[in-house]
Amino acid sequence: MRDAESVTFGSSGLDRAAHLRGSPEAMTGLLGQADTGVLAIWRGKPLLWVESREPAFLGSDHPVFALADEAPVFLGLDGTHARFSRDISKWEPVEMPDTLGAFHDPSEQVHPDIDGAVFAELRANMTRLSPRGAELVATAKAIIGWHETHGFCARCGKKTEIAQAGWQ
Repeated sequence: MRDAESVTFGSSGLDRAAHLRGSPEAMTGLLGQADTGVLAIWRGKPLLWVESREPAFLGSDHPVFALADEAPVFLGLDGTHARFSRDISKWEPVEMPDTLGAFHDPSEQVHPDIDGAVFAELRANMTRLSPRGAELVATAKAIIGWHETHGFCARCGKKTEIAQAGWQ
């Protein structure tokens, strides 16, 4: 695409590292690195830092991921840092907004174990994101959203199995 760098979700140069996706050993190794970041997604809302509105990447061993019921989705390599995402939609906040799932949901959810970050609607925050942040959040939302709505094969009806670090 011409001028991709001027489009919010255009290529930021993220290395998707497709050659690593098929290796469970590589994924385990990357998840074990101290500088690896995992983006939590809650009911379609990415975790964003309150001040910068950039993706709030947490350590892969953060307690919040005990709520995840699927393996991490590998987003790629951000320079030398591996980036993953996980869905923690099983978490129940103290107050559930009535705007959840609406086209525009201005509510923000604060997880008690995460300081300085909120789960916020992407539409309201996408222009604040850097090109790299936008690409990472959009990719995470897209892949996790696809798995959420495609739990069974449309052809044979069998339960789908996640492969290739979330990309299949």
